[in-house]
Amino acid sequence: MGWTFLVFGASLSFLFVPQVDLTSWYWYQGPIQTTRARVDACWDTGESVGGGAGTRGRPIYANEFSFVTYDLNYRGLSYSVGRCGADARAARAEFPRGRPDLARLLGCRRKPFGLWALLVLVLPLAGAALVVRAFASGAGRLKREEPREEPPAAQAVALLALPLLALFVSACLFLRTMLRY
Repeated sequence: MGWTFLVFGASLSFLFVPQVDLTSWYWYQGPIQTTRARVDACWDTGESVGGGAGTRGRPIYANEFSFVTYDLNYRGLSYSVGRCGADARAARAEFPRGRPDLARLLGCRRKPFGLWALLVLVLPLAGAALVVRAFASGAGRLKREEPREEPPAAQAVALLALPLLALFVSACLFLRTMLRY
């Protein structure tokens, strides 16, 4: 059962975690600059928030925009829920002071989903916990049945190798996503 949760949850994580706005909570805590922006294009991403069985929730739109700051032209992509584009006269871009490469439209996200989408990580973490528990109980039974002279370090490596590998892969994917933007 643990392996099922781990594999299924990891596959869901590979789909959702790269689409989670992981940078805004960090970069947008300090001083923010705003400037006028122009929305160049807008399209439906096919993803939605809310909804239920057979009904689509509020659509998530991608808004491509451009702006000028520090006498340089910048382009960006922001995601908004339920609204496509913005009034060309009222569009505003916001970015951390000195980092226009991290710009987003005012009131939008840099990725389709907010931090709440990280809840998808609960499934693989629960699976990993079940797998570790199964390995630990199995090792305990083996230890009671056959006394061996196996060093404790080798036992620890045998018990933790696969869960640590899964954790390492998840951490690498998380860091790859964080460092991409």
